[in-house]
Amino acid sequence: IVSENYLPLLYPSPFNTYEGETVPLRVSAEDLFAAGFSARFVTDENIWKLNYVLDQYGITGVDDIRHFLSQGLIETGYGRSYSEDDNIYTSNYSGGEKYRGAGIIHITGKESYDSFYHWKKEGKCINGDNKSVSADEFSIKVEFVDDPTIIDDGYVSVAEKYPIESGAWYWVVYKPGLQKTADSGAAPDRITDFVNSLTDTRQIRNEAHEKITKIIK
Repeated sequence: IVSENYLPLLYPSPFNTYEGETVPLRVSAEDLFAAGFSARFVTDENIWKLNYVLDQYGITGVDDIRHFLSQGLIETGYGRSYSEDDNIYTSNYSGGEKYRGAGIIHITGKESYDSFYHWKKEGKCINGDNKSVSADEFSIKVEFVDDPTIIDDGYVSVAEKYPIESGAWYWVVYKPGLQKTADSGAAPDRITDFVNSLTDTRQIRNEAHEKITKIIK
């Protein structure tokens, strides 16, 4: 856990380096702070992970990044938590409370957790349309790991180990049409329909997107 008063380096370079590994810097610490993400989220490690995963999963278009960040901002409560708080819905998810929403873009329900587990283990999974898909179809290089805690521990595991990657996987792989719609410059409400169609947070998601559009150029 990072102190709310911790302010990491603002990288001036077009590349983001962390522990010797470098990726293109598409989103900086300054961008994230300006968007409204908390200092708990904006750490050196998270900046690297975010940019690494954006590159890995091909979330590289300006419109795509704007939508991903604006939805993630609200999904995580402005970067303060990678998992859904207790509420009247968590016990009703398929598989129970263990499979509540988790990640920068929440994956929810046992089916999506099962699917993400197989994606990490094998580079293939069943998507939200019940279709078998593989990493090769998306030109994604998956870092394979057989991690049963994704199933055994549910949201605790995803929030701790894969908070950004699980969101990118949902965005690109699990939810057919989401990334294509986002990358086309669609209105925020259309993206919210993919992410959480029943939410009562549409207005603040729209406002977040408007704000981030002025930041990510």
